Amino acid sequence: MPKRKCVFTPSLKVEFPFLRASDEIGKVLCIVCKSVFSIENGGRSDIPQHVKQKKHLLAVSSSSSNKVTNFFINVQSTNESKCIAAEEGLLHIIPSYTIIHSGLWIVQHQL
Repeated sequence: MPKRKCVFTPSLKVEFPFLRASDEIGKVLCIVCKSVFSIENGGRSDIPQHVKQKKHLLAVSSSSSNKVTNFFINVQSTNESKCIAAEEGLLHIIPSYTIIHSGLWIVQHQL
């Protein structure tokens, strides 16, 4: 008689929130390291083995260092900074016009 295959259950999802069900039965997707691994044979005991793998540990350490993310975090803006940003934006969008004596319009972009 064949051994019963293990599948990803809701209780495993609660216990290990970084795992998602894979398209293949008996396999799960780790959203931390983006790898798919089988839990068919070992069930729950396969998950701690995966967590100890080098690829997963590297992904965890790189996700905890948010150097690039911290660079792009939006700083609280004041009304003064919003007005300055709007004025600077308008200088590049709306050109200023100068009239020459013959009545022609010449566009002068301000940089």
